[in-house]
Amino acid sequence: PPMMPGTPNPSMAMEAFMDTAVVNGALYPNITVEPRAYRFRVLNAADDRFFNLQLYVADENVTTTDGRTNTEVKMVPAAPTAGFPADWPVDGRDGGVPDPATVGPSFIVIGSEGGFLPAPVVVPNQPVTWFSDPTAFNVGNVDKHALLLAPAERSDVIIDFSAYRNKTLILYNDGP
Repeated sequence: PPMMPGTPNPSMAMEAFMDTAVVNGALYPNITVEPRAYRFRVLNAADDRFFNLQLYVADENVTTTDGRTNTEVKMVPAAPTAGFPADWPVDGRDGGVPDPATVGPSFIVIGSEGGFLPAPVVVPNQPVTWFSDPTAFNVGNVDKHALLLAPAERSDVIIDFSAYRNKTLILYNDGP
């Protein structure tokens, strides 16, 4: 711009909700871990996107067009079904929700961008749900969630992989 010649035009990233997150500079990264507990520092560095992070055991029955397996989360219809946990979404959303039978380890949150928490908090895997009462002031707001991170939020978490030897886990996001 003529008034600020050293500033690129545009000088900031605009709102963008893409479908592929970059993690430590890599698309679709993966890590092989031992069956024990690990500490992770998770930062949401997106400029506008929220993340509702969950872990699920990969669906071994799906093969991609290039022959890869263990790349997808098994989905089930989001409709009232016997056997669903009481807090599982039953809102009929397109594409369904992750199969509750494939839930991975919970997150044990020990800190945030504000420092360590006074005590660890166990955050189980939970697809996002919304307040749906059209007469309520907060209709459309997130009701239940797992590890929900807004832009610039950080969580220090411990994940115990000891029960998942030789399994592939997928970090799943359905954040709004």
